[in-house]
Amino acid sequence: MDTCRAAEGAFSAEAKVVAEGLQDVISGARNEFSLVYPCHSPTERRWFRLLASKTADGDGAVILHFNITPEMLAEEQHAASRVEAERKLSRFERDLEKSSREELRTLDDMSASPSGRSDTDKDIRTTYRSMIDASVAVTGESGDRTLREGARKVAQELAAQRADASDVARLHADVLRSTMRAATRERALWISHESRMVFIGVLGHLANIYRGAGDH
Repeated sequence: MDTCRAAEGAFSAEAKVVAEGLQDVISGARNEFSLVYPCHSPTERRWFRLLASKTADGDGAVILHFNITPEMLAEEQHAASRVEAERKLSRFERDLEKSSREELRTLDDMSASPSGRSDTDKDIRTTYRSMIDASVAVTGESGDRTLREGARKVAQELAAQRADASDVARLHADVLRSTMRAATRERALWISHESRMVFIGVLGHLANIYRGAGDH
């Protein structure tokens, strides 16, 4: 303990903590003492865990050292990986947010084209909103089938009103903004990303309907 108290230089602070901890165990102030401390050499980084317990007769302490270098290095690697993952996620979210803004501007430009129609009715908007919600939640083949069927239904209703691409763009932008407004930032970005297939699907079905009508 005298050596620990007299320690100077690198890691001397830990040595003094060890001296105080051992003194507490020996004096009976505590039953156990534990400390993780670095003990690096010029060629190797090392960490140890010191455990001190009071002896059964109460006259001293049992001291154990464990080399925990592999665990500490793994923890450092895990922390570095987490930081890198968070950095990539942050960059992805920035890119997605920029893409979302650009998409909405494009939709606004498309919907600015006059169609001579009034706004789409409430039932179509409700169906379209449910499709956007589903695009975020559904997965697998059954989910894709649900979205395809929904897109076909919306396209048929829009075709009955002689809607064109500008009407679909207006519908998508309005419903998308309404949906994102009530969501967290992260979910809003995800909604914007996933709902693109809804927009593309409805446009594709609408084009097929008009193409088929023109063939007759």
